[in-house]
Amino acid sequence: MENKDNIKSKVSLKGLTTIEDVLPMITTLNRQYGKWLDKDHKKILTEIDEATNNGYDSVIETFSKHYGHYVEFIDRPSFLQE
Repeated sequence: MENKDNIKSKVSLKGLTTIEDVLPMITTLNRQYGKWLDKDHKKILTEIDEATNNGYDSVIETFSKHYGHYVEFIDRPSFLQE
């Protein structure tokens, strides 16, 4: 099945405005999707941890790089709006 046929999960970022707010959720999603998709979630977590040095949007983008075909973040804080 191609990714275009998959339904994306929508995950709200409402109220999650700092790295400390969003990191526990991102860590849990990474572990779960990594297991489901047979990805090396520990390696991806290392990338996410490194992204924390570059700010909130870098954490979101790093996660999305690996799981963006499956997860869509909604209710992004205004400083992340495109």
